[in-house]
Amino acid sequence: MTRSLYKGPYVEPILLKELISSPLNLSDAILTNARDSVITSIYINKSIGVYNGKDYVVIPVKREMVGKKLGEFVPTKKKVVFKKKKRKK
Repeated sequence: MTRSLYKGPYVEPILLKELISSPLNLSDAILTNARDSVITSIYINKSIGVYNGKDYVVIPVKREMVGKKLGEFVPTKKKVVFKKKKRKK
């Protein structure tokens, strides 16, 4: 179920305050656990560290990411790699 249009996109209030008060530096990442927060135009040209359950993954936000959620760009599970069986000679 989607969010109602009259409410607008969800942005974590604490994260929003940090984004507004921080200078334009791509080197300094703002760390957050809010994977459900929607990327707005305030996020552009800033780097955000999103928690994936183990550590923070730093994402540089670009213009193409606006409207999507932070969690879409940080995988939480490792890719499964199967071991190859040795052939008998």
